Amino acid sequence: MDCRQKSLPSNRTHAMEVFKTFQQNHVMNYSEYQICSTENSLTDSWKYMGNWSKDNGISLVTSRLFGNEFIDFNNATLKVAALPLDPFVFFNIDNNNQTTYSGFCIDILDQLALKFNFNYEIVSPADNAYGSLDDDGTWNGMVGMVMSNDADFAAGPFTITSARESVIDFTTTYMEEGIGILTMRPKEEENKEYKMFKPLSVTVWVMIGVAIVIVGVLVYVNNRYSPVIPVTKPEDNDPQPNPPKLSSSMWNVYGYFVEQGGDERPRSLSGRLILSVWWMFTILMLATYTANLAAYLTVTIIDSPINSLEELANHADIRPLIFSGSNLQTLFKTAKSSVYGQIWSKMSGMPIVKDIDTTLSYVRTNEYAFLSDFSLLEYIMLQDCQTYAMADEKFNNAGFGFVLEENSPYLNAFNLAILKMNEAGLIEKWRKQWWSLSDDCTSSDRTGSAQSLGLDSIVGLYYVYFGVVGLAVFAFLIELICSRKIVQRWISVQVTKLNAVKTMLINRLINRDSDVVTLVK
Repeated sequence: MDCRQKSLPSNRTHAMEVFKTFQQNHVMNYSEYQICSTENSLTDSWKYMGNWSKDNGISLVTSRLFGNEFIDFNNATLKVAALPLDPFVFFNIDNNNQTTYSGFCIDILDQLALKFNFNYEIVSPADNAYGSLDDDGTWNGMVGMVMSNDADFAAGPFTITSARESVIDFTTTYMEEGIGILTMRPKEEENKEYKMFKPLSVTVWVMIGVAIVIVGVLVYVNNRYSPVIPVTKPEDNDPQPNPPKLSSSMWNVYGYFVEQGGDERPRSLSGRLILSVWWMFTILMLATYTANLAAYLTVTIIDSPINSLEELANHADIRPLIFSGSNLQTLFKTAKSSVYGQIWSKMSGMPIVKDIDTTLSYVRTNEYAFLSDFSLLEYIMLQDCQTYAMADEKFNNAGFGFVLEENSPYLNAFNLAILKMNEAGLIEKWRKQWWSLSDDCTSSDRTGSAQSLGLDSIVGLYYVYFGVVGLAVFAFLIELICSRKIVQRWISVQVTKLNAVKTMLINRLINRDSDVVTLVK
């Protein structure tokens, strides 16, 4: 008797009559029976579930006999599709050359296997893809394996999308996720000697110098020509004060700026107004510089060259890179958004990558930005934060779930089990376990890291100081040379004067002697 016989009961009443007849007569009309059941109700088509014979007993191809009830898998071995992707799924080769499995998704899978009494065999798709829609309308990757019954279900970080949901079933979300952007970390500046000057831009430094000159000129003009500044009269006993000099005024203004004070204070109202505003400007500028300097020298900022999807779309030198056969390929290919369309157009001629090592090798060329699930990129960066950087923006937020066949009988049971794992804190525990920091990243985060101030960061200040000292020595030598010439000129003048006096005295003596001789005669 098989499932195709027309005499097979088509409703519960007829089926019960068959069992009653067997109980009353104890006669088996057939030596072997096929066990059949319906998917969801007695009105559905019958499905072959196994055999029963008097000699061999029952032999089932599945543990599920009734469409509206699922208990467990009765120690069956299921084929589970998976691909290696750190930290979700690790494929490990032990000393006996046997493959073992671990990872975040494997922990969830093991918990499901324990609860529903099944063993599993990991199988991988030949194309190493998660599942996307091909041009011919078929699905590739692990999604295609589940649809064709080459795998009972698939475990991994499958992004729940409407396109996939239309052909398969997802379990409830075990992790909320978005898409991130991973790039090479910008190289640290090679010339760090002058970092103490970088809290202010070159333009600001130039404007400060211009301001000192302008204020110095204003102070000089005010001191020189202000009518309210008293002038000592010639007949006064006090000596005549020196007239103000432009160089002295600028020196005083510079002294005020570096908080060293000046030699003179303004005595006119206009001069006091000029310097009072200058003092306020000095206080604010120094406070701003000091605050920025402290942060700039002690914190290394890791700015990603790409911080949003729009920046990537408009960047001339960096191209987007995604896993071939991933949900992102379908997203960008079918999206109507202008930004998504620009990203898809930039992917023309994109390398076909299906594993993380190959992908990261392209990223390290600094010509590609890897777009993938944020948690995956976060894991990569936390393992090597000195090499990679992440964009601040996430997009296309969605959830992760396992993939089951459409109308799967154990979907509700899996959903309930995953919800209980979440409520018990197991999923959060496993996440913390697998998303651990590497030794190089334990004291740093994604955006910056505090560090001690090294000599290489302030040595430029010494360069400037000794450069100015050298300039001062040069000026001193010039002054010394000039002063020697002045002294020599003064001595020459004095010698000339002395010679003139000497000549005059000699002439007078000669003339006097001549007069004496004349008188004697």
